[in-house]
Amino acid sequence: MTISIKLFIVFSIFLALSFFGIDEAMAGRLLLNAPFQLPSIPNLPFPSFLGFPVVYYVAWDFNIKDWASGKTFHAGDIIVFNYNRNLHNVVTINETKYEEYLNCVVSDKAKVLSTGNDAIILQNGVNYFICGTMGHCTAGMQIAIVTT
Repeated sequence: MTISIKLFIVFSIFLALSFFGIDEAMAGRLLLNAPFQLPSIPNLPFPSFLGFPVVYYVAWDFNIKDWASGKTFHAGDIIVFNYNRNLHNVVTINETKYEEYLNCVVSDKAKVLSTGNDAIILQNGVNYFICGTMGHCTAGMQIAIVTT
């Protein structure tokens, strides 16, 4: 099956599922069980080019620091962090708090997400994320995503 046919099928499924009120994260989980190999949609440049946000799925775990390397992100794109909520969480760090990101500091005002399937809309500029579980950030569970 060619990639254009796969993309047509994937987008048709997303459209149909959204008509029935199923969000992108749920649709993505349903598509993971598709009977064919799906193309790596989040890495294709055309959705943002057409004005639609791109949804990126991140397996939030150790040594994730370089995950964003080589990818182009835009304000409005969506990052979905998938992880074991009994082990990890996702802490968003304000763009002006680079030192907190660098030193793995979770301030009292930090937004801590812990559902195990957290969707975050990227803001313009630098978006910092760390794991707030003690020792996890220093072990590589942190990413900085720069939007263009």
